[in-house]
Amino acid sequence: MEAAAACSSAGGSESGHASPPDTPCPLRLTSEELGPPDCVLEGGGWTIPAHRSVLRQRCDHFRARCGAGWADASADRVRVPDHFSKQAVAAFLHYVYNDSMEGCSDPQEAIGVLHVALYYSCPRLVHL
Repeated sequence: MEAAAACSSAGGSESGHASPPDTPCPLRLTSEELGPPDCVLEGGGWTIPAHRSVLRQRCDHFRARCGAGWADASADRVRVPDHFSKQAVAAFLHYVYNDSMEGCSDPQEAIGVLHVALYYSCPRLVHL
């Protein structure tokens, strides 16, 4: 898990607004490195397994959620807003784990992923 701990999804600027890092985070994580997922993202009738540690490292939203002691910070299930499609969340997670948006060529899918990235405050993905 050292690879994920060394990377952050957000740079910073003097204006206080997050900016993408100058260089991409060299992050490609596999289930062998991470072990079994410890949470699921849950939408309308679907779930996608994930790892809290990866979400925290790559998304400002999850880092704040866990660092601020929110009541559901250690919940096994994280409810995703109903208007997010399973495909958009899966593509978002692909980016979170692989630092790549390969295979996301459909403009409508890209818009859905952008909405997820904005919601979960993943500035590098928004920049891409």
